[in-house]
Amino acid sequence: MSRLEFNGLLPVWLLVPLSLVGMAFVWWWYYRESRFARAPLNWILPTLRAAALGGILWMLAGPAWVREWVSGELSRIAVLVDTSASMELKESQTAQNMSAQDSRLERATRWLSSSSDKQAGWLDQQRSRFHLRLFPFSDAADTQGESIAQSIWDSTVERSTKPTRVEFNANGSKTAIGEALASVLRSGNSGESLDSGEPSTAPEKPYAAVVLLSDGQSNSGESPSTVAQRFAQASIPVFAIGFGREAEPDDVGILAVEHSQSMFRADSFQGTATIKQQLPAGRQYRIDIRSNGQIVWSKSLESDGTPSRRIEYRIAGEKLFAAQQSALRSKAIPLDLQFEVVYEGQDASAQNDRFESSLWGVIRKNRVLVMDRRGRWESRYIKNAFGRDTAWDLKSILGPDEVESNPFPKTREELIGLDLIIMAADSLSAMNETQLRWVSDYVADLGGGLILIDSGRDKPLSVLGNKEVDWLPIAILEDETAPLTLTNLNLEPAAVEQRAFAFEQDTGENRRLWEAFPAPRSARRVRSAPGAEVMVSGKTENEQYPMIVTRRSGQGRVVYLANDETWRWRYNVADLYHQRFWNQLAQWSMQPPYAVENDYVGLDAGERVYDFGKQISIRARLRNAQQEPMSGVRAIAVIEQNGVRVQSLPLVEESEGSGMVSGLATGLLAGRYQVRLEVPGMPTEALDLETEFIVHPPQDLEMEVLASNREVLEQIAKTTGGKYYDESQADRVNESLQALRTGKIEQSRTLLWQSYPWFLAVMTLLALEWYLRKRAGFI
Repeated sequence: MSRLEFNGLLPVWLLVPLSLVGMAFVWWWYYRESRFARAPLNWILPTLRAAALGGILWMLAGPAWVREWVSGELSRIAVLVDTSASMELKESQTAQNMSAQDSRLERATRWLSSSSDKQAGWLDQQRSRFHLRLFPFSDAADTQGESIAQSIWDSTVERSTKPTRVEFNANGSKTAIGEALASVLRSGNSGESLDSGEPSTAPEKPYAAVVLLSDGQSNSGESPSTVAQRFAQASIPVFAIGFGREAEPDDVGILAVEHSQSMFRADSFQGTATIKQQLPAGRQYRIDIRSNGQIVWSKSLESDGTPSRRIEYRIAGEKLFAAQQSALRSKAIPLDLQFEVVYEGQDASAQNDRFESSLWGVIRKNRVLVMDRRGRWESRYIKNAFGRDTAWDLKSILGPDEVESNPFPKTREELIGLDLIIMAADSLSAMNETQLRWVSDYVADLGGGLILIDSGRDKPLSVLGNKEVDWLPIAILEDETAPLTLTNLNLEPAAVEQRAFAFEQDTGENRRLWEAFPAPRSARRVRSAPGAEVMVSGKTENEQYPMIVTRRSGQGRVVYLANDETWRWRYNVADLYHQRFWNQLAQWSMQPPYAVENDYVGLDAGERVYDFGKQISIRARLRNAQQEPMSGVRAIAVIEQNGVRVQSLPLVEESEGSGMVSGLATGLLAGRYQVRLEVPGMPTEALDLETEFIVHPPQDLEMEVLASNREVLEQIAKTTGGKYYDESQADRVNESLQALRTGKIEQSRTLLWQSYPWFLAVMTLLALEWYLRKRAGFI
């Protein structure tokens, strides 16, 4: 391999314009005299003089002709540099030298790089002895399956004699030492390039050794000890150079925050925060919680010598609710929170000093109506259950006196503000045609929830067959009108995955619990209607009958109970199961409120905060100008971040004719996102609304422990037959590598500017110019 190099007093970039200007000036100065000579001597003479000057000036660049060849075969060495976030930690190299505040990665870079020709770095020192390849690494392999280590420098490609300077960015959120080593081993065994993972054109010699520069923090991917055993089998030693102090540096931060996803204004906001306090005992620091830039909670703490602790906080809801109200019909407003740790001393990392979170501030409770013309025990217990729950705004009409004094519904508008209606079946039968039409619109168009409670003691529903109530989920068995006596209740497969019917996490335990509930003494004989689902059935000695049946109608849901004896579940356990069941059933039956809505569109993105990697549920409700569900339209949820479209998610209609669409967004990185709708054909003003959600970053394992893990690096080196060196002893790795050397790069250098041909060329130009000048008569 041959190449031309310039190592003179002046750099090439300066010499090029300098020589051109000088040569042009000499040519012009000479031409003032030679222009009177005959052609072509009038321009040849100044050209020869200018060329001679150019040859003299270019001697200042120090041109040299370099030839290199390999004697033997160079051993391949992979140099792996840890570029995870922990390598960005600034600290002194030793406890005594507190003034040197270079990061671990900066010290590793300085050892590898050359600052000048006289102070060669490790790469330049060893490039003539080995075939070196440099790979930064941090996280495990990405979703496309690429290698985690991408080569940024190769000694056989970078052949310049200029000082080698490398740069790294410590931006990895995790450290995958095992994965990085495994990629080296795979490339050596398969003949693939470590950069791209594709087969190389010519088989390369396996790596003779690996030089690993790291602080030893391994928190992702394959176990380093497991990979080290494979290195030992392949006889590839790993020489580890450890960076960072082994003692944990002073660091305080917020690791995690836990709190509810929503709250009412009258509630107290409370939760826990996990604090990292890697500080000597007795050090003072403070935790602040801010909302809208104002501190709403603060507490001074004193470290107790433990590496972490959990603290509890409680804040009055009034402090968190913003004064402004949403112009749209919203059930809740976002309450953003900033958790911050304040420490006056030296803090190793500022990345974990702040933690952002958020929740929904509920400004409107769920509105439920409990209605029963006779005021049965079941209805009264249900009324008490919702009355004790602060999440519900209860209205009740129980008994003949209340029904007579307060008939319901008096107008269609009276239904609009309700989220859920729970009524006895005979109350529905007592309604006239107009009222039944209102209830039908309430369920199908407004998305309201309706729970009907029946029993075998009353007359069957007289409204069956009425065209206004074609949404009922059941039909009466005309030939079997006698009430049922059941032995037990059974949970049907359709209800297994429904939270409304879950009392135990284990499916088997939950089924057994339902079978153990007191069976109704009297129940209605019914069958499920087409399109309905049986959630709970009752068993007699010979047959099973539906007990809880549901059916979607437009945007709403209707649930039918064939008995009115769930109050018996309170026996010996009070509200343990009864109140929980009715709360869960009510939440499932009613349409979940949308974060933002107007007369045309309701839009919701589920929870206010999602953990990293969790699916985001996005749903919408679409209506036309007549407040009827829009069906068959193409709706797209546009997910944006800071005004930039990140994802376009097609929404699928949940059931035909419902106008309710939904979808699941995945693959979003940590950050704050906005969601809006695109619906062709819908007025622009109808789509002028958006909601928001936050994706929390994954757990920051990288910054939980900041001390150098010498034990891991020593284990890797010992298992593979290599050695471990502290960063202060890094140069000793050369002694260990010397035994692996199988070839070297030979080099010959010809200094052209000091050679006879260069001198003779310049002298020839001057002599020829002198001879022609004489022929022209200028001498």
